Amino acid sequence: LVLSFGRIHRPEELLSSLSILWKRREFTYLCLTGSPELYVLMKGLEKKHPFLRIRFDRPSIDKLYDYLNAANAILMHREEPRHITGERRTLAISSAAYLCLGALVPIVCSDVALFSTFKGEVLKYRSLEEMTELLELVLNGKVDDLKARVRRFVSERSADKIARKLLEIGLG
Repeated sequence: LVLSFGRIHRPEELLSSLSILWKRREFTYLCLTGSPELYVLMKGLEKKHPFLRIRFDRPSIDKLYDYLNAANAILMHREEPRHITGERRTLAISSAAYLCLGALVPIVCSDVALFSTFKGEVLKYRSLEEMTELLELVLNGKVDDLKARVRRFVSERSADKIARKLLEIGLG
């Protein structure tokens, strides 16, 4: 299961690329959206793309983690934020990616400013062809090194460790 939620940029192009991968290796692509426009568009594409399942849902964090725990991969297909240019590129972050890392499910994402704070904890792609290659690696279970990096990243940033550091510097 490949899971996406929230915004999806250029969904027709994305689905065409996923279709190529699906011909090599079958999978289900579950897309959760709270956008009525995106839902209608994607619902209309389900017949053309047998791997696609679209749901109108803005899940709570608990429900999102139920979806994440069922997924083999999280796909975050995003474009560069319009307000990010030049030196300001590093000011954007994806809170959704940080939220999802705790599920220890591989994240495959666009190489845009939103994900620039990650150095090896997510799999970044610059083209749709590269995206399908990365998803295929994940779906075939060839990402043990990534899972170890994510585990270490999550452990180093646990609430307990951050609270201890704050107490050590006198903010508690």
